[in-house]
Amino acid sequence: LVTGRKVTVEDLMKVGERSFNLKRVLNCKWGVTSKDDILPKRLLEPQEGGTMRNVPDMELMLKEYYEARGWTPEGFPSKEKLKELGI
Repeated sequence: LVTGRKVTVEDLMKVGERSFNLKRVLNCKWGVTSKDDILPKRLLEPQEGGTMRNVPDMELMLKEYYEARGWTPEGFPSKEKLKELGI
């Protein structure tokens, strides 16, 4: 970096994860819930010439996404995740 500070890719990934989780914490504080985690309507409907199996299972997708992020099933960053990130 131009600051002369040695920064690794892992350092940058951690900064990104911290900022993403902090944004989520603030959004949750301001009333955002898992009900707001949605895809555009057109992606939740069968496409012309397609089948119903192309429609994503949002409940399953969110469950897996929250687990991968280290969030609670309700979509809030867990205390453990926040502690890990120093938030």
